[in-house]
Formats: sequence, structure tokens, C-alpha cells
Amino acid sequence: MKVESGVGVGGGRDGFTLANTLACYLHVHADGVGEWASSLVSKAAEHKARRDKPSIGGGDSWIESKVI
Repeated sequence: MKVESGVGVGGGRDGFTLANTLACYLHVHADGVGEWASSLVSKAAEHKARRDKPSIGGGDSWIESKVI
């Protein structure tokens, strides 16, 4: 995730994923950004669909830690 203030964990980005876990710290009030919950659920569903799709080569390449 691109940060708009601060430095994040490096390169102006912040957040990590590992397996099916997203780790980040946000200063967002739910009433200020009404679409955040539906967007989070939508992205989780997209990830699940990609994860459940058989991969060529049979590896679990989606399981990796990366800065997002």
C-alpha cells in the first residue's frame, strides 16, 4: 500500500502479506471512508478465487511474504 505521509516500511510503502494474512496499520475512521469494508471483502474474495484456481506446475506460488 502506498503511504501518503510518513515513510512506511520503506520506499513509501507499508503492509505485509503472509499466506492468507494481511498485516498493516491504518489511521482510517470507518465513517470517513464508507467503501473500505466492501473493498476489503471484495479483494479477499478475489484473492481466494486466485488461490483456489489450479496453478500450472502445481506449486503454491501465492504463498509468499511481500511488501504491498
